[in-house]
Amino acid sequence: MKIPAASAMKIPASFLQMVGLIALVPLSAPAASIFAQWNFDDIGNAGTAVSAVGGYTGTFVNTGGRSVTGGGVSGAAGDYSFVPGGNTGSLSSNTASFLGALNTLSGGQQLSITYWQNVTTQASSTAFWANSPGATGSNRGLSAHSPWSDGNSYYDSSGCCDASNRISGALGATLGTWQLMSFTYSAGTKTIHRDSTQIATGTGALALNTNFDAFIIGNGMNGTEGMNAQIDNFTIWNGALTPAEITALAVRPVPEPASALLGILAGAAIVGRRRRRPVTA
Repeated sequence: MKIPAASAMKIPASFLQMVGLIALVPLSAPAASIFAQWNFDDIGNAGTAVSAVGGYTGTFVNTGGRSVTGGGVSGAAGDYSFVPGGNTGSLSSNTASFLGALNTLSGGQQLSITYWQNVTTQASSTAFWANSPGATGSNRGLSAHSPWSDGNSYYDSSGCCDASNRISGALGATLGTWQLMSFTYSAGTKTIHRDSTQIATGTGALALNTNFDAFIIGNGMNGTEGMNAQIDNFTIWNGALTPAEITALAVRPVPEPASALLGILAGAAIVGRRRRRPVTA
């Protein structure tokens, strides 16, 4: 008996993937790749966290440190998160290798930053800050509040605080629960998502700076805006994530290692391609 080809049988790509025959189906490439990701599960050194992708070292500052085991977004034993632990706590990644690579990435004018957060108290706090000498608004090259004390999330790039460098929207999140925060930049267009919900967007933003000299997670450059939160899987992406990819990522628990995220994005690319396929009779 002659067995028809896979294309003739119209076998779904998802089925072929499960049985290891994905090579038979051409896939759409994800829009972004991981540049760096801190998952905080490398417990060998209490004072640092090394990016699972890129190998970039971050140093815990003041009250900043890891949660207890099971304190990560998945809740599973062995999954840890970052806890600023007070107004002065942070994770600082200021090595020359990281900042040089980040400046090169920024020069491409396409990037995304995602992280899971569990905010316990709403306060005037900063989620991340890339310092850029000369940028308006206290050298604010790239930064976000999620939220500020007014309940809004703010996303600043190449300065602050007007339409050329800031977008904002009501976070609409519930305290004490995990949410995925996503910030994208694509050639002047910016978005903020909470989980799969877009809460702000804007166009006409200034080009990204390429002279970052400090990068801080969980606080601002002044060191007094530490988040009252847990932060997990802080990821910088080379490229602008699509809404479909953000929706795919916003599912708990997050698989680890970081390479599993690329599998999620590949699946999102398949779904996006199917949705774009014309319907025929």
